[in-house]
Amino acid sequence: MRKSIRALTITAVASLNQGVLYTAISAGMILARRFLTARGAEPEFADRYGSAFGRTAAKTFREQRGTEPCRAWSLVNGVWRRVMGYRPEDLPVLDTALALYPRTAHLALAVAA
Repeated sequence: MRKSIRALTITAVASLNQGVLYTAISAGMILARRFLTARGAEPEFADRYGSAFGRTAAKTFREQRGTEPCRAWSLVNGVWRRVMGYRPEDLPVLDTALALYPRTAHLALAVAA
């Protein structure tokens, strides 16, 4: 007896590893915490202030582009969460947010130097 395409699809999706799926969906996206560590922040700093910086980045993105940033998945403290994700062409927006957010302004100065 042949299974329908729908039944095969449901079976395949049920057996997918969530981590693999979320990582694939967010591939190529720039996330706040990764951006901060790439700009020289310590991982502990990025973990502590990444969320607040992400809100500043999203606000800056909305003001400059007039639209919402993309959504991505990130593993935060062992839990998969929806976060804002940015494309490589959005780096100028992230650099502006880096300078605007008071706790990361020193990183923007280091990049400019």
